[in-house]
Amino acid sequence: MIRVKDENSINNFYNKAESIFDSIVEEGEKNFFYPILKSKVYINGILKSLNKFSIDLAFPSLTLLSDIWYKNENVQIKIIHDDSKQVDFWKEFIMFLSKDISTEKRMLVSTREK
Repeated sequence: MIRVKDENSINNFYNKAESIFDSIVEEGEKNFFYPILKSKVYINGILKSLNKFSIDLAFPSLTLLSDIWYKNENVQIKIIHDDSKQVDFWKEFIMFLSKDISTEKRMLVSTREK
């Protein structure tokens, strides 16, 4: 539904969600699905705010792992990645972040040296 935002995918998603909801035996466990089922009236607006890679984990994994590696190693890292559509989609933003972060780190080092 996130990648293909048409009526068919929306209906398939909510039909599956309702099927899962109906199969839950414990009443307390149904609480998890209430917001999902209630979101149907807002779904067109929700989907407009999302791009097809919004739920893909390539970008958050790249940024999280980069941060962990930097903090553990405390050295400049060079990231080599594949040419996947997900990484390519976020390429400009990744470049922006890497330049912004490296500039910020230089400014911090420069300020501390004074």
